[in-house]
Amino acid sequence: MREKKAEKKMNSYLKMILFMCLGGAIGAILGGSLIFWEDGMDGFLQAASGWIGRNVTAILWVFTAATAVMSLVCYRQAERYIRRMDEEDDSLMEELDRGYELWSSAGMIVTSIFMCLSMVIFAFGFPVEEKDAAYRLLWSVVPFLATILACVVYQIAAVKQLRRKDPSKKGDAADLHFEKEWIESCDEAERMVVYKSSYKTFTMMKTFLMILLVIAMMGQLSFGTGMAAVVLLAVANIVMLSVYSVYSLRFQKLKFGE
Repeated sequence: MREKKAEKKMNSYLKMILFMCLGGAIGAILGGSLIFWEDGMDGFLQAASGWIGRNVTAILWVFTAATAVMSLVCYRQAERYIRRMDEEDDSLMEELDRGYELWSSAGMIVTSIFMCLSMVIFAFGFPVEEKDAAYRLLWSVVPFLATILACVVYQIAAVKQLRRKDPSKKGDAADLHFEKEWIESCDEAERMVVYKSSYKTFTMMKTFLMILLVIAMMGQLSFGTGMAAVVLLAVANIVMLSVYSVYSLRFQKLKFGE
């Protein structure tokens, strides 16, 4: 038994060493490729950044229109399923509920994506070095705020829509304690879905943030992209892992009644 445990432990160490070697090899290949194509990539990135910076206002207006259209479509489609729930018999309830969840979740995802993208595009307007660039950035504030407002309005409306569908749900989307009140009003099956989804998200983001951190380090090494991205990604990774560890220990104490 001890020999099997020792062999299993050794296999774990060997796997880790192999993964580290593989990661080092991939990093060396990517680093060499970036150095070889440094001039071309640098020129492409500068051209792309310059084009986005000159067209920030137009891009953000497109985002505003797309957000408004997608939000309206998702909300109306979800509302259509709610109305059918009141008219149809119980045999179709599960199918209608899946249809509602599909459109409601799609709206939440779309608005969250456009909210993040609008912040990224708006940031391309900085730094302001010329008077014309300052005017462009000033005009881009309007579509930027309009996109954010459209996203927030939809998400609040979607929560109210869900509360009309299921009056047992509690919480105001504009309240700071919304998540806590919402999860407390969910039943055990709904909570299990949230917990499993959260853990899957945590495991994926743990790897994804580390990959992004390596990419940011390589970007700083090859193109001088700055240390801000490296520091922020490292801080995000540390905070996520620390928070998970703290709450894991806290829930372990509650589990054993300490």
